[in-house]
Amino acid sequence: MSGALAGSHPLLNTRPDFVKGEPDSAKPQDLARFYESQLKLHHECSEMVYVKARLATAYNDLGAMGTAIELGQEIQAQLADMDIQDNELDSVVDKWDDQLHVEAVDAAASDLATTTFQSWKATAEHRFPPYLPMPPGHEDLRKRWQSHFRPASAQYRGFLLASAIETNHIEKTFRITESSAEDLIRHGVVEGRVEVHPASEIADESVIKDILHDTLAAYDVVDLIARHHQDLTPYKISDIHSRVMATARFHGQYYIPPGDTRTITRQTVYVNEPKGRVRFCPYLKVDSELVAICRSTKALLKNTTNSFAVASWLHLVLARCHPFDDGNGRVARLAASLPLLLAGYPPMYIAFDKRAVYFDAISQTYDGNYTPFMHHILDGAKTAMDRVERLLDSASVSTG
Repeated sequence: MSGALAGSHPLLNTRPDFVKGEPDSAKPQDLARFYESQLKLHHECSEMVYVKARLATAYNDLGAMGTAIELGQEIQAQLADMDIQDNELDSVVDKWDDQLHVEAVDAAASDLATTTFQSWKATAEHRFPPYLPMPPGHEDLRKRWQSHFRPASAQYRGFLLASAIETNHIEKTFRITESSAEDLIRHGVVEGRVEVHPASEIADESVIKDILHDTLAAYDVVDLIARHHQDLTPYKISDIHSRVMATARFHGQYYIPPGDTRTITRQTVYVNEPKGRVRFCPYLKVDSELVAICRSTKALLKNTTNSFAVASWLHLVLARCHPFDDGNGRVARLAASLPLLLAGYPPMYIAFDKRAVYFDAISQTYDGNYTPFMHHILDGAKTAMDRVERLLDSASVSTG
């Protein structure tokens, strides 16, 4: 996609004095980073439409047309507040909107014409099974977590970092070696060593560390919700996504808008399995579905004592809603940690080398059998705790 968000009004074409160092690069990634930084640095004012117009152009060139349109409409509203109408600007925004509408409708129709393995079901259709027994060993797990993994302890930080590494490995965001992962768990992101695995899509060690910092910041959001017993809301889910994707928002030649749902981007997403296609929520229904998910989560947390079952359910409905263009698995695992944290258990830990078991457990949960996923959550937490304690104990011995 290409084309500039142009207009005839001087506010759209006159560079403000506070905008310094515009990049000479024609790469849309460089331009997007620069103009995003300008939006953060400077207060909202009439001259910011210059920055927003160029940022919208960069987004459009990166394939994020829905986000570009949203920004264009924001500029239109800002100009309207000043009694300014720019017909050239309006024409470009309308053209983009028409183009995206046609592409979105065509993609949705093509998706429906493909053989389905698992169709999308609305949250209300995923019946939560009553009277599910807790997985064996859950009480021992809770006692161990609360006694050995206290907040701010080295064990607690190590567990979260191990989870952050694995959740990104599962999604192939990056890949690091096992010895590197162990060094990070022992010493933390700042002092730990990053050794890139040959299969990693990202080779820059500093970018990998930034992504780990982002993921830990997203865990902080979930932890804050749990500690203050706040309700899960669509805004908070988008906030989690914004943290997770802060660095990873640039994916090859594309841009994944942090926090923007598919209702905004108008993207149809799916996964092709050997048995057929796994379908997700239609983009037009994503925002309303998030409201339904949060409402049902509140009711389940109030009326259900089996935190592992609620976590399994929440993971399922969020993953199958697939509210964002990318990052949905990471967001689902983070948000599904909330019922566990509220009940005093560790957050969800899913190991990369157990991903086949994990995906099978999700599929069984879709079919109404929650037991495999509940057991997988408990087993994953135990495995992570064993790993972290072993690594920290060995580090203590080596420095003792």
